[in-house]
Amino acid sequence: MNKYLERFLSRLYQFPVIIVLVLLLGVVALSTQLSKLHLDASADSLVLEGDKALQVYRSVNRKYGSEDFLIVTFSPRQGLFTQTVLDELSRLKTDFLALPDVSSVVSILDVPLLYSPPVKLSELSEGINYLANPDTDRSLAQAEFLHSPLYSQLLTSDNFDTTALQINLKRDERYFSLLSERDRLREKKNLGDFSEDDGRALRSAEKAFSEYSIQANLKQERLIDSARRVLDKYRDSGTFFLGGVPMIASDMIDFIENDLIVFGVGILIFIVLLLAVIFRSMTWIMLPLLTCIVTSLGMLGFIGLLDWKLTVISSNFVALLMIITLSINIHLAVRYRELSVSNSESNRRNASRSVTENGDMEKASNNNSRSALVLETVRFMARPCFYTAITTVVAFASLVVSGIRP
Repeated sequence: MNKYLERFLSRLYQFPVIIVLVLLLGVVALSTQLSKLHLDASADSLVLEGDKALQVYRSVNRKYGSEDFLIVTFSPRQGLFTQTVLDELSRLKTDFLALPDVSSVVSILDVPLLYSPPVKLSELSEGINYLANPDTDRSLAQAEFLHSPLYSQLLTSDNFDTTALQINLKRDERYFSLLSERDRLREKKNLGDFSEDDGRALRSAEKAFSEYSIQANLKQERLIDSARRVLDKYRDSGTFFLGGVPMIASDMIDFIENDLIVFGVGILIFIVLLLAVIFRSMTWIMLPLLTCIVTSLGMLGFIGLLDWKLTVISSNFVALLMIITLSINIHLAVRYRELSVSNSESNRRNASRSVTENGDMEKASNNNSRSALVLETVRFMARPCFYTAITTVVAFASLVVSGIRP
């Protein structure tokens, strides 16, 4: 085994330039797939396939067709029931209704007032009061918002310093249609009654849903940005907060992107400082640093090629990969330097002899010496580095096939 390994390494290291070019071309080819790398903050990325609670939720969603919604809280600087604030609230509602994916907006201006004054059932056909009506008694409306079981602590706070708006979003029927078809085929597969045609249909359904979910995420992100731009126009009149599941999902993707950047840059800085303290040499700073960057770019491109989406959990793999790569680099560098020191005496003797004979021979001798050191380093470290890497590979591969979704 050792004989074959040494023979392979000896032949391999006769072509260092070709090896480096092949590796770089491979990484460049994988880097072209970075555009296919997408982030996912949906329920699919955090729960198991066939999760019972998720199945119940989606079953109810299919049956009743509920819409997603955003919640905006508004704490005005003036009294909530003053005409100025109500006019501001009306304009805010109009701006939200102008957004392309908003179906309706519910605020204190739009809900029926049944006790301002009290209305009998027989009188409902004659008309219902709303706060937006100029003849509505606002003191009675305040009492209704405070004590009514329909509105209490849903539309206003107890001291009337904050109100809420519910922004209902148009239901994306195509999204739920693709999701339902994919889940139906998955359930059929789990039951065992599954043909080759069903398998092809499932792969097609999964691909269609995956591609459309990317578009849906982008559309939702644009909606959240638009909603925040609307709120920015009214910041002078009070304090606003935006909430809701769509906002959380959109912001979660932003958090993942931010984690990739922050942790990636942080690890790079850590690597530079650590290598500077340990080796105090620009060569031994740049070489491991470039190796870590190239490895991370290659792996990100490979994930994009496989069409795997990064989640809030798996996005941290970049930092982890850099740390593991750095540890292997440090082992190799330390071994190389140990061999260099142990051979320094003979190298100096050879170098002095070469100087007396021929300057070109000195250069060739130094190159041969470095190549021999590299070869000896790799020969000594190949097996421990391989075992270190393969145990990590097996550990993470087990997570891929274990069914543990994150």
